[in-house]
Amino acid sequence: ISAVWSTRRDWSRCKTLRETCQRMTAVRGVGRFTSYQTALDMALSEWFAPTDAETWCSIQAGSRAGLKRVAPGAADPVATVVEICGAARRSLRGRDEMFARLGLHDVEHSLCELDKYERGGAARKYKLKAI
Repeated sequence: ISAVWSTRRDWSRCKTLRETCQRMTAVRGVGRFTSYQTALDMALSEWFAPTDAETWCSIQAGSRAGLKRVAPGAADPVATVVEICGAARRSLRGRDEMFARLGLHDVEHSLCELDKYERGGAARKYKLKAI
């Protein structure tokens, strides 16, 4: 943790999620997943408003596998996530304010969860309980 704290000034000046992740992963022990999740958490603060939140997300193994399930052969994973997010926003427009805040990270996270669910087979299938 001290290595991350000692480099905070380097990545706290970043203007984009991508640059923040790149600088954080330069710290030994900080990988792409952790850097992206940390950058997303920072974006919830008042002092970090990334300029690429609508155009870039970090696509790791889980979300990449989920993307292959819904868009096999997608040439540009980030562009495909941007497209999926836009389609979801358009189809959900006016239904609930929650969907107005739908972001690329939500789609990326959902693709990862989809893959985990699909890989689970019968043991991980969710069953509805009677109410």
